[in-house]
Amino acid sequence: ASSYEAWDGTSMATPHVSAVAALLWSSKVSASNVDIRNALAYTAQDLGEPGRDVYYGYGLVQAADAIAYLGGGGTGIAMSVADLDGSRVVAKSSWKATVEITVMDVNGNILPNVVVTGSWSGGYTGTATCTTDANGICKVSTGSIKKNISSVTFKVGDLLLAGYFYDADGNSDPDGDSTGTSITVLK
Repeated sequence: ASSYEAWDGTSMATPHVSAVAALLWSSKVSASNVDIRNALAYTAQDLGEPGRDVYYGYGLVQAADAIAYLGGGGTGIAMSVADLDGSRVVAKSSWKATVEITVMDVNGNILPNVVVTGSWSGGYTGTATCTTDANGICKVSTGSIKKNISSVTFKVGDLLLAGYFYDADGNSDPDGDSTGTSITVLK
């Protein structure tokens, strides 16, 4: 007979997920707390009702997938943002910003099917996700922004593609209108 007990719920999930979060941080020390949380949520094995639910949260934590999502562990080929370009459409009482993201690997090859995640700040807040096309390009847009707001900023949070890892230090912008990681779009 064993002296082990079976437990479930948050009493057991919390220490396991916390341990995986620590493992993620050790695999990519430059990751933010938001990066860690997103990696855990996006890579969890969905259980119960589709999507996040009250019984299983995001699902069963997947440590290896989360490390790969962050580009940690030092495996694969480096990829970075090669260009960020902003544009806007101004209407009578509002405006909308769009950012075009180009992704390439360390050898300068365009990369299709890269999932790009990021966030808006300034006059518009929220997250955005897009997937690069055959030319290594995808676009994210804001919703309607009030006319009295003069600018918004988009910041790339992560790039995800199997066999590659995101190297934010390699981000660039040849025309100099962004840092390669973030861009401010003016009305």
